[in-house]
Amino acid sequence: KHFHTPDDYLKNPNLIDDIYNQQTADLIKTAGLDFKASLAGFTIEAYDISHLGDTAGVGSRVVFIDGRPDKSKYRRYRLKTAVPDDYQAMAEVIKRRLKKLDDLPDLFLIDGGKGQLSAVKKILDKRKVKTPLIGLVKNPDRLVVWRDQKHSFRIIRIKNQPALLLLQRIRNEAHRFANSYRKIISRLK
Repeated sequence: KHFHTPDDYLKNPNLIDDIYNQQTADLIKTAGLDFKASLAGFTIEAYDISHLGDTAGVGSRVVFIDGRPDKSKYRRYRLKTAVPDDYQAMAEVIKRRLKKLDDLPDLFLIDGGKGQLSAVKKILDKRKVKTPLIGLVKNPDRLVVWRDQKHSFRIIRIKNQPALLLLQRIRNEAHRFANSYRKIISRLK
């Protein structure tokens, strides 16, 4: 169920953490990720690109740890790539992010499908980064998962699952963060 009463929270003060852990576990299972460690500290970095036509292209990174945003790790990127090439824009953001290889997440989440994932996968391979990579596509919501062992993408339709609620929250936050920066940049011009 997606609705909890105040009594539910009184009975279980850790309910929100339990919900977030369930959503994370469902994501790992649904995406077929090979993640065996305990879920404590599971970090997802999500990336989004925002632009208005051919100007003011920006990228964003939001970080969720155990289902909660960690705003101290959010980053904004003013794009050098000519927009609206979303594939190259996403590749640029990931290249810039990977200048530091410390503190890598447990999962990279990209707003987009095969094109964006292919561009990012090339960067990850070049830097020898093994962090799992998934994309989220809208209407209808689908996961696009890169499978190393098969060198192919798997598309998974997700609907009414705990993982979807987590992914939607993260995607919406990445989108909000990118758009807020794009608006700031647009006003400066």
